[in-house]
Amino acid sequence: MNKLTTSVWYKEPWPWFFFGLLAVSVVFSLIFVFRSLSGADDVVVGDYYKEGLGINERIEQQRTAQELQVSAQLSLTNINDSATSLVIDLSGADGLTLPPFLTLRMMHPVEANFDVDVVLTRRDNQYVGEIDRVFENRWYLRLEDPEQLWMLSSETNLSFGNTFSLTPDE
Repeated sequence: MNKLTTSVWYKEPWPWFFFGLLAVSVVFSLIFVFRSLSGADDVVVGDYYKEGLGINERIEQQRTAQELQVSAQLSLTNINDSATSLVIDLSGADGLTLPPFLTLRMMHPVEANFDVDVVLTRRDNQYVGEIDRVFENRWYLRLEDPEQLWMLSSETNLSFGNTFSLTPDE
């Protein structure tokens, strides 16, 4: 007769294979939980009430920009591997007085620590500024006068050598 030989379960490879899969899934689950709890989402605003109040102000700024027919053309030039030059041509109705400087806020769609405020100074009929970083890819742009009476905005894919329009939102 055939004698059936049995071995102890921990000497078989299949239980260890399944325990290994279980251990790997637990480790990856813990990593995902740690990552999700340790980093706050930059896209989510912490103070919703304050943001809600600011919307009315931005709508009024955009309405003023429409009345003054303000528009701007932005061009980027790569100075070197670590700097970017910005030039803005501003135009508008006859009642528009050109301020001595403008503020351009460049907001990254995902990473808040990439956001930059650039002060552009007036040279003839253009506004010029320089940033110590190279900007490419998707950005939200907001251009404001010093008194914050009007605002232009745009969502664009930045690249060197191209011109981008900033207009008041409808």
